[in-house]
Amino acid sequence: HEVPTGKSELVELADVEVGKEYELVITTYAGLNRYRVGDILQVTGFYNSAPQFKFVRRKNVLLSIESDKTDEAELQKAVENASVLLGEQGTRVIEYTSYAETKTIPGHY
Repeated sequence: HEVPTGKSELVELADVEVGKEYELVITTYAGLNRYRVGDILQVTGFYNSAPQFKFVRRKNVLLSIESDKTDEAELQKAVENASVLLGEQGTRVIEYTSYAETKTIPGHY
């Protein structure tokens, strides 16, 4: 279903729109059970009428040190920008994680 609206409304795959973000919901064949995965995906286009998605972030994930709040989308964008710069040096980012360093004031990631 589309995010970040206040109401949950299921959207069929055929009805998603390019550029919009959606939360992934897995449904059984008969639609009896549904599971909200928590992944937020953005529609980037269509290939043979099938929507293509890009992972944006996890829903409700927030890094927090003191009064600083950073959501996962901001962290992802910073890593992507760093990856471009590292690519110019002939290296690349394979995986990443975050860590809150709080031994100094103010803390940092």
